[in-house]
Amino acid sequence: MISNDPHLEALCTENDVDIVMSSSTFQTLIDMHGPVYHEAWELPITVRRYGDKLTVLVDKPLIKPRYTMREKNQMFFKHAFTSQCLPRAKSVTPLKYAMS
Repeated sequence: MISNDPHLEALCTENDVDIVMSSSTFQTLIDMHGPVYHEAWELPITVRRYGDKLTVLVDKPLIKPRYTMREKNQMFFKHAFTSQCLPRAKSVTPLKYAMS
């Protein structure tokens, strides 16, 4: 979360920042296409005072309350694929399959 960053105060006061947001928040805001919005999302917003200036911190969008079956399958298979593509530990010996 961007609001928990320990270096945030120093960066905000040094660069005179008004709004701070994560890249996924920016992506969510850019992907909005009105006048009909197909997805609901929630953005956690925090306002902090650094010195004599107020800064708005916008964290990552919260998880949607409901997913369609396709979205659930997509998340599952994305996780399954990336877990299979990660390099394996050297102590684990790969299985040898016999050709019949």
